[in-house]
Amino acid sequence: MRAPIATPNQVRGTRRNGVEVFKQMTQSDENKEDNSTNLRNARGKSNAKGKEKVWEEDSEGKSGGLAMMWREGVRVTVQNYSKFHIDSLVKMDNCEVFRFTGGDFNAILNNSEKEGGRRKPKALLDEFCDLMEELSLNDVKTSNGWFTWTKNRDGTGLIKERLNRFFVSNAFIRTLPFLTSNIVRQSKSDHEAILLDLFGCKPKEKCNNPRVCFRYDICWAKEQEARDIVSKAWSTVGCNSLEKMELIKEKLGPWQYKHYRRLRNNIRGLEKDIHNLMDGPINESSMKLLKTARGKLGHLYEMEEKYWA
Repeated sequence: MRAPIATPNQVRGTRRNGVEVFKQMTQSDENKEDNSTNLRNARGKSNAKGKEKVWEEDSEGKSGGLAMMWREGVRVTVQNYSKFHIDSLVKMDNCEVFRFTGGDFNAILNNSEKEGGRRKPKALLDEFCDLMEELSLNDVKTSNGWFTWTKNRDGTGLIKERLNRFFVSNAFIRTLPFLTSNIVRQSKSDHEAILLDLFGCKPKEKCNNPRVCFRYDICWAKEQEARDIVSKAWSTVGCNSLEKMELIKEKLGPWQYKHYRRLRNNIRGLEKDIHNLMDGPINESSMKLLKTARGKLGHLYEMEEKYWA
């Protein structure tokens, strides 16, 4: 298992399945708070961005990369980390503390988490399960897919496994009613990104008025439809500059809203196709469809990224 689940100030224990099991030493609140944003090495770093704080584990080229974000006022102690995982303690507003661990563990809990290739030895599965039970950690299932890694072979040689995951303290899982974990499909990497949001299932207010949502994006300058709308509004006779700008807002807002919504719908459609192909049966046809869908998704991701560039 790649991700060592431990803390920097722990006594050494026994090894299981390549993982050293530690017993946690008691730290004072002052020490924990010092560790929350200062623990780092040559790779990991903690930054404050406005009212949010971020712990980052930088990627190497197009490989890897981890990030943990939390709002100001929430106490986070990063206990242990590597380029494969982040292990932390989170103190909520009600002073309750829970353990959060996420990353690429290179291990599975049972054979339903692997399809293709040779089956994992039962002893390895049992050791991983026993370790999580001993640490009182609960596996957070993803809500929009199952497998998070593929070995990109052709035809029936494809291997799929659920290697990337999140764990949360068993005792605290019931107090997180809006907790959700999602797979973010990738177009090039063999590992899918995963996202954990403590409030992901909480209902959100939506903006249904296209004019209120209007914001000019530089990417619209390359869209002929947008240029035509601006040109037509600006050539309106009998209007001053402010009136023409208001007219552009009234016309371009709904166009922008529909255009972006169509792009997001196309992205969601491809992501759904990839979910079904990833979790469906393995054959040569499904492999070709998967590669095609990932290529199209990468193109749409690039288009969407221009909105935020």
